[in-house]
Amino acid sequence: MNGYLVLVDGARYAVQAETAQLSEQRARAFLGTGAQRIGASRKLTEAELAALQLSPGEVRPSPAEHG
Repeated sequence: MNGYLVLVDGARYAVQAETAQLSEQRARAFLGTGAQRIGASRKLTEAELAALQLSPGEVRPSPAEHG
């Protein structure tokens, strides 16, 4: 499973996705029209994925300690 830390308007979101592009699309769909600036900042490490335990397709705010 892959995941990305996506930065949206200064807030961090953990997104389960296979690619950076898909992670950005999922974050935009999750946040709707409120998302102004969006970009995948980096791929999550295996340790971060294990700690976050993201479900397939999940998007959620990321705690600061994971960024």
